[in-house]
Amino acid sequence: NATPVTSPNSNLVQIPVAAANPSLSVAKSVLTPVTTNLGADNGIVDAGDRIVYQYIISNNGNVTISAVTPVDAGPRFGTAQVLGTGSMSAFTLTAGTTTLLPGQSATFTATYTLSQLDAYRAAGVTVPANAVNNSATANGTPATGTLPVIPPGTATTTLPAGPKLCI
Repeated sequence: NATPVTSPNSNLVQIPVAAANPSLSVAKSVLTPVTTNLGADNGIVDAGDRIVYQYIISNNGNVTISAVTPVDAGPRFGTAQVLGTGSMSAFTLTAGTTTLLPGQSATFTATYTLSQLDAYRAAGVTVPANAVNNSATANGTPATGTLPVIPPGTATTTLPAGPKLCI
């Protein structure tokens, strides 16, 4: 058995430790507005045209968060704000890392490819609330603590109107 060693001159030092506070935020933007030269009709919005989104995810907490990634179901279209029927690409990390220290950010992009129904629902709509709205949140795994619900970042864009047929 070892005998504890004590010193008559020891001083007690208390070091305050902040509670774990994991926190992420998402800033979302339209990096490239709709491209109209990828679908069947060059110059008008139709199936196959694309919208490129950018996501900046920031660690606003006081713990490291790993496996950080955006969460995005895709844009909503038109006055009814119906979920699009096109397809969202996988996320591409364009700056930073997926493990964020406190104060660090990572930038991702993803491309949404329009369906013809998406184009019909929103082409020519100029009221932002009725145009193309897309919200995203983020996921990650904090080193300690539990990640709270992350408020969404939202980006809005409009689709140019196509030609009209008048009889």
